[in-house]
Amino acid sequence: MNDFDDNDEYFSSEEVQELMADIAGEIMDSAENDMETLTLFNEDGEEVEFIVLGTVDYQEKSYIVLQPTESEDNFTVILELVPDDETETCSFAPVGDDILGDIFDRFRDEHAGEFNFE
Repeated sequence: MNDFDDNDEYFSSEEVQELMADIAGEIMDSAENDMETLTLFNEDGEEVEFIVLGTVDYQEKSYIVLQPTESEDNFTVILELVPDDETETCSFAPVGDDILGDIFDRFRDEHAGEFNFE
């Protein structure tokens, strides 16, 4: 069980999770050499390192697709990138289940040559 299990806002829908889990092995194999990582803090204040799978724009907003580098379960997190023009940084916001599938479809279309989405 990981630290996000009790907090649904960190998870995408079950359907998206299953689709993204299909590419987990491929991503993890190449992660050490090619993928950018990002460290975030979970609700307990513990650091969690993620592989950045990519970003996608949807309905005039940007989203980042992440996968934890160390996890017993293969799951993916999709977060909205929220820019702060004053500090020129971004924060993250959870994504509602109502648009999660659409965001994943866009990500899959844009990254079809990078991952095996069978």
